[in-house]
Amino acid sequence: LSAIARHHHFLMATGGGAPCFFDNAQVMKTAGITIFLDMPMEDIARRMSKKGLNKRPLLSGLDQENMAQEFAARFQHRMPFYQQAHHIIKKDDMHPEHIASLVE
Repeated sequence: LSAIARHHHFLMATGGGAPCFFDNAQVMKTAGITIFLDMPMEDIARRMSKKGLNKRPLLSGLDQENMAQEFAARFQHRMPFYQQAHHIIKKDDMHPEHIASLVE
């Protein structure tokens, strides 16, 4: 998150764990507007499976059943951090115009 200190106007899409470590969630909230795109866990897991689990170090080597259990546990652990965002957008409201209006 050192980019926050160097730049003033930018969009940062973090990895899923970024807000969960150190004081990252608070640093992001202090530096700008945070938005949590609240996709159903099943949709995220399906997308990740399509892209290949070998690109996900925390999930690589797991079979489908164990991957689903591990993913669910991580998602549940991370949710309190995600919910600290300034804005939470549900799947049905994820329209570019709507999201853009939140940061204007």
